Amino acid sequence: MIILQPISTPQSITVYLRKQVEYCTIILTEEETQDEYTFMVEGVYDSGQLTFEISFAFVNNRFYWLKVYEWPLTDYAERVLADAGTLEAVQCLVPLTENQTPLLNLNKSKIFVTDQTDLEKYSMTNGYFQEIEKDERTYTVKQ
Repeated sequence: MIILQPISTPQSITVYLRKQVEYCTIILTEEETQDEYTFMVEGVYDSGQLTFEISFAFVNNRFYWLKVYEWPLTDYAERVLADAGTLEAVQCLVPLTENQTPLLNLNKSKIFVTDQTDLEKYSMTNGYFQEIEKDERTYTVKQ
C-alpha cells in the first residue's frame, strides 16, 4: 500500500511495473465516491520500478486505487508533455480514437492518505475497539 499526505503539492510515487516505460497514463479512483481522475505522467524507470510525481488534492483518511497503464503513442505523449498537457488541436484526437490498441495495465496499487507521521502506531479504528492487555501469567482454562 502506498501512503500519501493530504496535500495538493507534488508527491513522489514509486510502483513496480511489468514493463519498462517512460510515459504512462494514471487513473486515480477515489474508493468512497468512485470518482476517476486521469493523468499523463513521465517517470523514471529503474530496476523494475517507475517513480513519478503527481499533484492532486488528496483527502485525509481516504483510500484511492491507482492504476498505471502504458501509453501506446509515445510521440504523442512527448508532444503533450512538452506542451504542459495542452491539447494542440482537436484533430489530434482523431488518431487516438481510431487507434484500437488496448492500454496495457502495468500496475494496480492502493493508496491511503493520512497526515499521521508515526505509521507504526497508527490505528484506523480510532478507539472503536480496545486492545486487551494480557500479562504472561494469564491463561484460559476449558471446563
